[in-house]
Amino acid sequence: MERKIVDLKGKIRAEEERLKARNGGSSTRLVDSIKVLQAERDELASQKSQIEGEREEKARVHQAAVQAKKEADARVTSKQKEMSDKRQLFERLNRAGTDPLAGFHPRMGQFLDAISNEGGFRRKPIGPLGTYMSLKKPEWSTIVEKFFGSKLNGFVVTCHEDGRLMDSILKRNMISGIPYSVLPPKNLTLDEPAAIYDTLLRVLDIKDEAVRAQLIVFSGVEQVILIKDLEEANRVMGNRRPNDNISSCYALHRSRPGYGYKVGGSYGVMGVVPITTWSGMARIRSQGMNQRDIVQADIDRLEGELRGLRSTAHSAAAIEAERRKTIKSAENRRQGLVIDIQRKEDNIERLQNEIDEIAADGELNVVQKKLQVSLRVTTSRTYMYADRCI
Repeated sequence: MERKIVDLKGKIRAEEERLKARNGGSSTRLVDSIKVLQAERDELASQKSQIEGEREEKARVHQAAVQAKKEADARVTSKQKEMSDKRQLFERLNRAGTDPLAGFHPRMGQFLDAISNEGGFRRKPIGPLGTYMSLKKPEWSTIVEKFFGSKLNGFVVTCHEDGRLMDSILKRNMISGIPYSVLPPKNLTLDEPAAIYDTLLRVLDIKDEAVRAQLIVFSGVEQVILIKDLEEANRVMGNRRPNDNISSCYALHRSRPGYGYKVGGSYGVMGVVPITTWSGMARIRSQGMNQRDIVQADIDRLEGELRGLRSTAHSAAAIEAERRKTIKSAENRRQGLVIDIQRKEDNIERLQNEIDEIAADGELNVVQKKLQVSLRVTTSRTYMYADRCI
């Protein structure tokens, strides 16, 4: 058997020499080329894996940029709407001129004429309420306007007979949205907060006692405190006691003129409710200030804020576009690597086929297989002999 193995090895060497001489060592060169291609393929695959591993993080970063752009655009849109509302209000103020009823119910003038023409009142109704008061501290204009709401369109009568006559006038003229209250004249005893606090009652200059009484009885203005600083307002409302005579509290927004907060609720209940700016014509005149001037100042401020927001939105859009471009570039690179890897695989397969074709031209494969069989037989016999010796 050993002799046979020696003969087979000799035939293999001879066959290899013959093939080498025949094709000038092309098999060796092909094998070397395959190794180079395999190394290149593995490097490309490593690059592809790295890109795929970074894909999720790139997508997360891009999504954050998309969200930032969306939020920036929303702020621009909101500010544009605010600006548009202010400009429309400015135009309405210009058209209204000095009309004292411009901000009230659209049919207020007609209703006042009907009251004047009615001779059956025991005492002429007083109203609209907003025309009988002015604001000593204009910074609270939005809070005051929103606190009273449609009540500023209202009237006060001193007896139920006059109330029934008011109903008749409203019905006859088909007017709705103008409230009234019946309040007989009486002396009021007030339970007010400490003098250190501004209240709705204290910041209003009220020209008629019946109007003052109506605001106290039906709106409790004497116990509504006003504190500019939100933090201080929260502290006061958190520590208040029933005998402090504080029913509710309002604060101002620190950086947005015309905006504010309602702070706290009933005793034991805390909370902050945002209050947006008053978008209509003021029904309560602010002392020392013209609403038209206030609105023009708001427009100037909003223009500056809008420029800043647009700049921020532009930057956010640029960042989002850059990150989207980065993702697209990485994906294009990944797809290119997939193609390059496949080309390498195709070339490797082609070269391997050439090697197989060269090896098939002769007895090399046959002799190699015979050698493998002989080696296995020899190994088996060696183990059997070793067992017998033991």
